Amino acid sequence: MSEEHDQGGQELDEATDESGRGRGGTQRGYTVLMGACVLTSLALIVMGLWMLMSVQSTRLIGAWSDVLGLAVLSVAGLVVLQMWSAWNRAGFAAVLWAGVASAAVIGFGSLWVGHEARRAADQIRQQLSGLAPMFAVEARRHGHERIGLDASERSPEYIELIESQKQWLAANPNVADIYTLRKDERGVWRFIVDSETDYDRNGVYEGEREQRTEIGEEAKAATRYMDRAMKGEAVFQDEPETDRWGTWVSAFVPITRSDGGVEAVLGVDFSASEWTRAVAEARMGAVGYLGVIVTLTIAVAALQVSAKARLRESRAVTDLLRRQAEELKVAKYKAEEASRAKGEFLANMTHEIRTPMTAIIGYVDMLVDPEMPQILRRNHAETIQRNARHLLGLINNILNYSKMESGRMKVEVLESDLKQIVRDAAEIARALAEKKGLFLIEQWEDDVPGTVFTDPTRLREVLVNLLGNAVKYTEEGGVQMTIGVHERDEAGAARSIVLAVRDSGIGLSREQIERLFRPFEQADSTIARRFGGTGLGLVIARRFIELLGGTVKAEGEPGVGSVFTVVVPVDSRGKANLIGCVENAVDEQAREKAAEDAKRRAA
Repeated sequence: MSEEHDQGGQELDEATDESGRGRGGTQRGYTVLMGACVLTSLALIVMGLWMLMSVQSTRLIGAWSDVLGLAVLSVAGLVVLQMWSAWNRAGFAAVLWAGVASAAVIGFGSLWVGHEARRAADQIRQQLSGLAPMFAVEARRHGHERIGLDASERSPEYIELIESQKQWLAANPNVADIYTLRKDERGVWRFIVDSETDYDRNGVYEGEREQRTEIGEEAKAATRYMDRAMKGEAVFQDEPETDRWGTWVSAFVPITRSDGGVEAVLGVDFSASEWTRAVAEARMGAVGYLGVIVTLTIAVAALQVSAKARLRESRAVTDLLRRQAEELKVAKYKAEEASRAKGEFLANMTHEIRTPMTAIIGYVDMLVDPEMPQILRRNHAETIQRNARHLLGLINNILNYSKMESGRMKVEVLESDLKQIVRDAAEIARALAEKKGLFLIEQWEDDVPGTVFTDPTRLREVLVNLLGNAVKYTEEGGVQMTIGVHERDEAGAARSIVLAVRDSGIGLSREQIERLFRPFEQADSTIARRFGGTGLGLVIARRFIELLGGTVKAEGEPGVGSVFTVVVPVDSRGKANLIGCVENAVDEQAREKAAEDAKRRAA
């Protein structure tokens, strides 16, 4: 039994070895077959794609190159499926089904390419047929008939038509170019009006391609269509035309004279990219169907990519909606703040204007009395004068602020006497201080230059405003103004000065300081009712200093007092850098507004 068992095992092993050798031979045969099929398929695929993509992109239905290219790709697909069928023992049915499907793709693909080409051409034709005649009428209205081949590019009619063409192109983004042409005495077509053309829509005319075509330059392309248009026919190109500006689909319409005759032709170009793209997409779609016949995994992968793209798009839309909601919230807050500020401003202005006007009218009525004693007449006149000056100052503040908002406020840097500027401002404020029983002193630090480069009028107005406010909001004590050097250059000369106005008045809290330099606002509305004012003085003062390239800073403590510090450049370079200072001031205002918006959003 043992010997028989051993013999049986040996036979089994030998049979297994033979079977393995047989399968190994078959495996090697399939491998060789697969390699040959792969190489053949790749060659056929490359050949088919070359045939499809190398033909004229705008070829319509019936192009044998389309049929041949799709047929070659179909054979390649059949070879791949034959290889797969042999490898997986799928039989001939799969190959037969693929053959039928490929034949259907050949016919359907060719028809589809033709349909897409015609559809794209019809869309462009509809747009051109509506725009070209309208442009021709406009060209006639602007006097195109009066522009000859020897016309100057400075003639009014030519310039008017050039500007009109730019406007037409800007209003019709689908139009690539608009131009007019006319035959010379030799029968050669020449350009008449062809403006600069912003082909890439970036707002800049770059390179020779986008520059204006000179009057009389020869037009070599599409002349047969121009000849037809010259006979009074509106013509649409059947296929794109290529010239030195690119590849276009054009329409040509006649431009008529006042007597009804044709004097020139107007051309309207559309980019041929939409047409060629439609044909290319149709061809690639047919190729895609062949690929689907070979494998479905590509479609699955495409669905996955599409799903991820939709998810990303959904997230992007969600983020956008959230940002828009935040921006709307900020805009609503700003609108409410502006409405509140303007409401308070109007209420304050009513009081500020009505009070002096009432006094002026009342005292004028009394001055009419001929029996009024001279002493009373003089007192009443002084009261009228005082109230009139108050009204004038109020109006000046509003006008100055309006000029600043419109960007028309300017400063003039001159060689100025700093001590005279400070003395003039102090004298005006000192008269008000003495009436209230307050002191007003000036404190000059060492080495303060007597002569500076600044705008004396604006700097004096700023100091008068700061000193006047300090006196107005102070009941006891007084006001001190300190003048010193803020920064020096390498030679020790003053580059900028600092002027600090300190008072012992009602003081300011941090919240009040934040509101202080906003238009039409004061520290709070109770201050406006108690002390008067429009809320524009400090805003105007700050803008003046910023126009001079300086800064204004406020500090204070409620019940203790406040300090306003002005730093302004005073060296000779300030005059040369004045424009830069103005731009920096505007930029600083924009940055401050952006910072306020960010602060509100964070809150």
